[in-house]
Amino acid sequence: MTHLTRLASWVEANRDVLEQNGQVSFSYGPAGTDNPSAHLLVALSDDADAELLLWESGDAEFNHGSFAASEFEHVELQNPDELVELLRRFLDVVTGGS
Repeated sequence: MTHLTRLASWVEANRDVLEQNGQVSFSYGPAGTDNPSAHLLVALSDDADAELLLWESGDAEFNHGSFAASEFEHVELQNPDELVELLRRFLDVVTGGS
């Protein structure tokens, strides 16, 4: 299983809770690239969101917070457990830690 298929499975398994907290958008990057990607965005309000851009290589960009004071983090995932932890943190942001 690849990082992108793990992400897609996680989105489907958590779609209800994600949608309870915001507007969800999930898409794949352009086909045919050497390093495919996927994009997950949860618009939490008019001025805040949680966003994850993940490449198959394990590089990821995690952005969250208000548009005026967004937090940005670059992550280089080495194994599936690190993706699980990143997705746990993403869900914490979306749900407000509840």
